[in-house]
Amino acid sequence: MTILSRDYTKKDNHQLEHLVRCVKADPKYTTLLQILSKQLELLVIEGQPDIQSLLKSLVDEGLVSERERREIASKFGSEPVGHRVGNRVNSAEADVGVEPDLEPGIGQRRRAAQG
Repeated sequence: MTILSRDYTKKDNHQLEHLVRCVKADPKYTTLLQILSKQLELLVIEGQPDIQSLLKSLVDEGLVSERERREIASKFGSEPVGHRVGNRVNSAEADVGVEPDLEPGIGQRRRAAQG
């Protein structure tokens, strides 16, 4: 079975070809894609990207200024992304008094067993 690029995007073939031409024509896009691919790999393997490394790479490659890096870093902080997300989810669950349903169906089976 042949998998076409069309299978991975909502763009039609003409739009996809135009996008590829634009990316190839501007080395900054290629550089950005290389930086982001490293972060995607970290996300898949380790469960979270390395924001500090991402920002350093963006500055080193001239894609953002040092001022922009500081601004972005202040918004994301130094805590790993996974911890911030987990803390926010736990806080939200406590606020509304819900128990996390980490696996589809488990919460429903648990409630049915209790009821």
